Amino acid sequence: MMRDFNARSRDVGAFAGEAARVLKPGGSLYIAEIYLPSVLRIIVNPFVPLSQEGDVRFYSPGAIIRTFVNKGFEHIKTAKEGHIQIVQMKRL
Repeated sequence: MMRDFNARSRDVGAFAGEAARVLKPGGSLYIAEIYLPSVLRIIVNPFVPLSQEGDVRFYSPGAIIRTFVNKGFEHIKTAKEGHIQIVQMKRL
């Protein structure tokens, strides 16, 4: 299962819960998200909701990990290349 974390979803906690529901224990989830350094996220995030794309905000790797750990996932690894981050999680 792979999905852009923003994915036009306004409730990423609900998405994480649904991913936990449909993945069997031990199943992997890869979250692909644009990576911006924290200073840029602070500047850009207030304007993202104005976009017609529907994305809510840009997330740090830590925010992604915390959201999914709270829904029953374990963090496996995070990879960053340029402005792309991929977070691998495993369903407990």
